[in-house]
Amino acid sequence: MKKLLLILIALAALSGALFAVWYLKQDKQEPAVTPPIEFPIANPRTNEPTTRSAIMLAAQDGQIEVNDFLKNSDVHEDVINLGYYDLGYKPPEAIEEDDSPFHIVYIAETSYFNVVINKEPIGENRRVAENYLISTLGINQSDMCRLVYTVSVPNHVNSSYSGTSLGFSFCPGAVPLP
Repeated sequence: MKKLLLILIALAALSGALFAVWYLKQDKQEPAVTPPIEFPIANPRTNEPTTRSAIMLAAQDGQIEVNDFLKNSDVHEDVINLGYYDLGYKPPEAIEEDDSPFHIVYIAETSYFNVVINKEPIGENRRVAENYLISTLGINQSDMCRLVYTVSVPNHVNSSYSGTSLGFSFCPGAVPLP
């Protein structure tokens, strides 16, 4: 009986050693990177199916899926502050800074949008910035309210509203503007 028990223990130890050698010789592969999600949508000009590339952003209440706007031609990464992106970008030689009704900076690490209204009338230009973001991100007004963002106006544009987060006009708590 003792011999049988010793044989079983020896077999179990040998099996464990063989398994450990086999496991350690396995190639350790990096986890596969999931490519952006592609969604079929209709091309408005041809009504042919096309695909849309999407990314996930942190939102106030979880995550939100948006168009992969970082690939757009009018979105450029700041060469000094990596991970910061200018949306609606126009090179300095193409337009004077004061000519743009808004400026949007996206910070990738925090999924934060900083929207600055550059010109009066600030109510109208806030709507222009909102429509640009809705179109660029491919989301609706309800999802816009879920974004991590600030809408502001500099003191030299409007001293009454500077220093205040104006919010998107259609979101709860937004500051009503003329």
